[in-house]
Amino acid sequence: MKEELAAAPYDPSLAATPARIKFFVVSRRKLMVLYLATVGMYSIYWFYKQWEAYKEGSDFDSAAGKLWPVMRALFPYFFLFSLLRRLKEEGHEHQEMVQWKSAPTAAALTAMLVISKILDRASYRSIGSPVTDILSLLILLPLLAYFLSLQDKINLVCNDPEGEGNTRFTAANYGWIALGAVFWLLILIGLALPN
Repeated sequence: MKEELAAAPYDPSLAATPARIKFFVVSRRKLMVLYLATVGMYSIYWFYKQWEAYKEGSDFDSAAGKLWPVMRALFPYFFLFSLLRRLKEEGHEHQEMVQWKSAPTAAALTAMLVISKILDRASYRSIGSPVTDILSLLILLPLLAYFLSLQDKINLVCNDPEGEGNTRFTAANYGWIALGAVFWLLILIGLALPN
């Protein structure tokens, strides 16, 4: 018996190959801190990292050409349905993902992102101020709730439910938090000043 095992050649096709990560894993706490600290701008990076991970972890190819994570991050409204559909497809092994309806989530999040953009533009132009200023900040909370819910699903699909693979804050993260603190200070000053 020992001779048979010793004589058997190594077959790399039989070796367990780790699954490629197809989405960006991050802990809830880290996502929450970076999203709120950067006044929601972290979502651009989040979308970019989701599409970058998907591109690297899958054999993406389409008639339309290559996947461009930067464009998909800058214009998430057009690609959110696709991202969530792919997430649902990848999560077919998890009961929670099988039951999840990705289209209504994508529709609600897209609508909220559009409303957020409209409020930001109105606030920037002082249309409806100070109401639009306050609403543009308040909408960050339901958006964060959606991002946290999606991140829970992404972490589940990537077999890291707690996001332990990306829980520590890096120097770059602290830099963004510091820059976000400056943004928050300017926002608060702007809200406190009379029109």
